Amino acid sequence: MSKEEKEKVKIWVGLFVAFGLVLSIAQNIHYFLKYNTTLDVLNTCADYAKTHHYSLKRLQEQQPIIKDVLKDLDKARKKSEAKEAKNAAQ
Repeated sequence: MSKEEKEKVKIWVGLFVAFGLVLSIAQNIHYFLKYNTTLDVLNTCADYAKTHHYSLKRLQEQQPIIKDVLKDLDKARKKSEAKEAKNAAQ
C-alpha cells in the first residue's frame, strides 16, 4: 500500500467511526425523549447504584419520582401493546 492509499484508508475509517458515534448519541437522545426520562429519575437511579440502601425518609422523598417512572413505563407498555395489536390486525 502506498502512503496515499494509507491516508485515504485512515480518513475513511475516521469517518466511519465518527458516523457511528453520531448515531450512538442520536439513539441515546431518542430513548431519553421517547421514555420521558427526567433528570430526577436518572439521579434516583444513579444515587441508588451508589448507596445500595435507602432509609425510610429517603424513600418517602423519592416516592413521587418512582410513581412517575412507573407511570411512564406503563404508558410505554400500553403504547407498545396497542401498536402490536394494530400490526396483528393488519
